[in-house]
Amino acid sequence: MAAKARPGGIMKPFCDAVTATSTLALFALGFDWLRWTGTITFAALLALAATVAIDERAAFPVPGRARWHRRLPDQLHASVRGIAAAGAAVYLLLLPPLPHPEIRMSMLLSQALSKRMPAANLPKGLKVAKLAAKDLERIKEYWLKREVRSNASWERFLKTYDTTRSFSVDPRSKGVELPLSIKANARENILLLFRTGELRRVAPGVLATLTLMQTTTRRKLVGGSTFVCKAAKLR
Repeated sequence: MAAKARPGGIMKPFCDAVTATSTLALFALGFDWLRWTGTITFAALLALAATVAIDERAAFPVPGRARWHRRLPDQLHASVRGIAAAGAAVYLLLLPPLPHPEIRMSMLLSQALSKRMPAANLPKGLKVAKLAAKDLERIKEYWLKREVRSNASWERFLKTYDTTRSFSVDPRSKGVELPLSIKANARENILLLFRTGELRRVAPGVLATLTLMQTTTRRKLVGGSTFVCKAAKLR
């Protein structure tokens, strides 16, 4: 009775012998070959890509190509959303409500960010109101006199921020997730405005703390700041 030959019965021992010989040769040359593993792998992938490209144009392609070959499209289309994602990273600025009932906080957003916040489509928990002329005058006075800044810096302030509207967090909400789109090596500008009336029954020490957190859209923490509010008498 004739014995049936197993598929690959001869090739398998041969391949095993080649693999063992190659391994011994590499170890004989020392462990420095490990440094070249990445280069060798890249060269192998490059050679495989060249083989696929040549086979694409061959008059007689290799047998069985239909099982693994996928033709590349002649045209590639990129969406606006994809281009925007590649050009700028999207973050979330988490804004909690202030825990103290007598302290109010509002924000001035940059010109660019304010344009992306139409009054009819604000993030949940965010409120918007017209910035009163007297409030802008108070900010200017504080900026120039209290902070002792120059008139040129105030002109830059007016160009940087939208001084027609102020935004605030609804105290009844659990907070606001403000979307920010920031390009590489760029920054976004948000001015926080804290105000109070005449505080009554002020206990010594910290009145309230406010922690702002910047995260990715997957809630991975990127950075943040904590603000501590204390009572003080203005001279």
